[in-house]
Amino acid sequence: MKIIVALALLLTPVAAQASDHSEWTFVTRTKSGSISYVLTEDMMRGGSTSTKAKAWVKTDHSRDATTPVRQSKILFEINCRNQTYKVLTLASTFPNGKRESDTPAYPSTRYIVPDTIMDAVAEAVCSDTYFDPVTSEAETPLRSE
Repeated sequence: MKIIVALALLLTPVAAQASDHSEWTFVTRTKSGSISYVLTEDMMRGGSTSTKAKAWVKTDHSRDATTPVRQSKILFEINCRNQTYKVLTLASTFPNGKRESDTPAYPSTRYIVPDTIMDAVAEAVCSDTYFDPVTSEAETPLRSE
């Protein structure tokens, strides 16, 4: 159930907007109000031809009335070449403060749907120009308006 809620949130159409956020770098905002960030310093990536990039994604759902979750953090494995991903682990926080986490024993491979949060995350993680592995500094923004 937890994975279904998280995946439904990731497939929500997005409207990209710029934002400033410490540690976590803004990726996108959904029309319903969820805001997603990627933890750039922990990204394991290899560019557009990579078959195993990984990234933590945090989504703030506090302004999104369409979901019972207030915040989610998910570790994804992304196959940039095939445009697929797996959920490796996830943690959700609810309005009452309750926290739930799940690590699927056998994560299933899913295709990245265009114009979704996962599409924006893959664009950031699979970009050949965003991240300089030598200096670990961003070269261009993840998304712009």
